[in-house]
Parts: sequence; structure tokens; C-alpha cells
Amino acid sequence: SEMCIRDSPFLFDVRPDLLGVPFLVAGVLRAVERGGFDRRALLWLLGGALAREELALVAASALLFAPRAAAPSGAETATQASATLSWRARALAAAAFAFYFAFYYFVVRRLLGGTDASAAAHLAGASGGTLALGAAKLELVVLIAATAGGLPWLGLRWAGAALPGIALLLVSRWNPGEQLSFHYGLFAAPGLLAAAIAGLPRLQRARPRVRKIVLLGAVVVSLGGFLR
Repeated sequence: SEMCIRDSPFLFDVRPDLLGVPFLVAGVLRAVERGGFDRRALLWLLGGALAREELALVAASALLFAPRAAAPSGAETATQASATLSWRARALAAAAFAFYFAFYYFVVRRLLGGTDASAAAHLAGASGGTLALGAAKLELVVLIAATAGGLPWLGLRWAGAALPGIALLLVSRWNPGEQLSFHYGLFAAPGLLAAAIAGLPRLQRARPRVRKIVLLGAVVVSLGGFLR
């Protein structure tokens, strides 16, 4: 209502995820291409975090789980590797993203009247759920992984960026149907997409039978879940 919008910006259902997620995807895929995060990839992550505070957790996880740059095989790759951030720089950036999320979520939201969406409310709603709700949430996680192409295990380190999104799905007080319709499921997408792309060359080198099993399995799980 007009009164709710005037009293608190958090009582109006706005989802800037659709703006923030593409920024994170751009940053993570740039890191996959270059073998590590550089300053420009970091700026893409920052754009996503500024669009929605919870996406800062995805950025932090991506920085921590990203594998080290591959050994350079030529002048171009050597230049790319030298431009990537060191582990210490990535850890500091991840800590900054985590601090930003905590400050925004527990301080700024409270000052602006967003206490109805506190972490305690989410956890209370999740713990009060039924066994069927927990099973539905787990099923949703499996579907997200399968829909990503069935390849995260091939680029497992990059899939670490999907952990915050999956955790938010599991602890949220909302039911899986609402989650799948809009927001927290999107948070797992950048990490799963990066893992799939990073692992694709490994799948291409596998035996034809292995490739068929992996791809067919992804199709069967995804189609079966959505039909159900």
C-alpha cells in the first residue's frame, strides 16, 4: 500500500536481483577466462553487491573458492596471470564484501525499518518448517544444480560461489515455490554457470560414453523435476 511504501522501503516487494546477478556473472566468467580475478572482475562483483546486499556474499564466496591461475603457456596468458589478484588481495576483498553485507543487513536495514526481514525471522521460519518442506528445499537445490548443465562437479572450485545462494534457499522462511519463482535461486546461478564453463573442456576430453551419461543425466533430472 501507499502507507507501507512511505513508512519503510523494505515493505515493498522489489527484487533488484535481476540487475545484480548479471554483474556477478560477468565478473565470475571474466575470472574463469583469465584464470583468476583481476581488478575489472572485482568491479563487476562490486556492481552486483551494490544492487542487492546479499549478493555480496556470493562475491565473497567466489573470491575465496576461485582456483589459482593456471600456469601461463604464452605471452598473452602470462600477462593475464600477472594481472590477477593474489590470494591475500582476494581474501581482503572477500572480507570487505562480507563486512558490507553484515553492516547493511544488521545496521542499515534496522535504521530504515527493515527489521521484519531480520536473520532471526528467516532462521525461525526455517526451523519451524516440516520435514516435507525440508525435502522440497533439498529437491530444489538438486534441480538448480541439474539445470546448470550437470557440470558443476567438473569445475568444483568455481561452484563454491553457489554456496551462499544454496544456503539462503535452505534457511529462508519462504516456501520453495516462491523461491524458485524469484529470488534466492538466482544467487546460485553465477557459481554454477562458472563451474559448468570451467569444467566443459574436461567433459570434452572424456570418453564419449561418459559425456552421454553426464548430459543425459542432467536432462532427465531437470525434466523430471519440473514435470513433477
